[in-house]
Amino acid sequence: MEIDEEHVSTLLAMGFPSENECRKALRLANNDLNEAVAFLTNDHPTSSYDTLDDIDVEMKELSRTSQPVYGPAPPPSYEEVIPNTERDSAVENGNGSEMVEEGGNPLEFPVTNLYELEGRVFAEHWSIPYKKEESLGKCLLAATRLAEANLTENDENCKRFIERCMPESFRKLTNSPAVHRWNTEIQEGIFNMLQLLVDLVATRIQHLPVPKVLMEVFYLALNKDSEFHYKNRQKRDRTYWEDKIEDGVLYTCNTSYKSTVGK
Repeated sequence: MEIDEEHVSTLLAMGFPSENECRKALRLANNDLNEAVAFLTNDHPTSSYDTLDDIDVEMKELSRTSQPVYGPAPPPSYEEVIPNTERDSAVENGNGSEMVEEGGNPLEFPVTNLYELEGRVFAEHWSIPYKKEESLGKCLLAATRLAEANLTENDENCKRFIERCMPESFRKLTNSPAVHRWNTEIQEGIFNMLQLLVDLVATRIQHLPVPKVLMEVFYLALNKDSEFHYKNRQKRDRTYWEDKIEDGVLYTCNTSYKSTVGK
């Protein structure tokens, strides 16, 4: 069956990452655009796009990966961006998730992570890592350590992160229309990044004056009308408060959105 090229272009413009995936979905949907979207988002009423028999090995591998795709195409992996020699020299006790250089300066901003993050945030097909051990999390933690020592303005790389890369990262994480199709793992990862941002702001405001751009990003985190907060308006985080409430029971929750649901 010949694939409708106009439908392929439409799906790519909607933000689906792979032309091959779009063609497979259109073939399975007999060139029906709405059905193809349902296959691509796993919302098809009768079957899951990821389990259909004619999906090839490449697609099966894609369905098993945990790497998020935020923009129209996946970025290079962290391992591809960071050379093996640098990763090996930065591993402590064989744990690659820590990436702490032996004898390194805790107040030194991770320039390699900053460059890697900029390459992903400002790319045409952008993708933003959401795990604490990845580049955004590492830059936020490093900025917080520098803020505690009142050194954020003294480090050019930290200033570059706060003024340029961090605002764009959180704009895309909280206000991109794609927020509504990201899975639960990604939503929770964004929440973790927002917590790190709050920690950074809480630490930095102890040393006045506070950079305006930092408070502007903080506003994004608190804005209840953002795509992220609207998407997760009915959810509440239980794990964060488990060690702060003696009996582990949450007695209140935000119900302000319930009256408008379905209207």
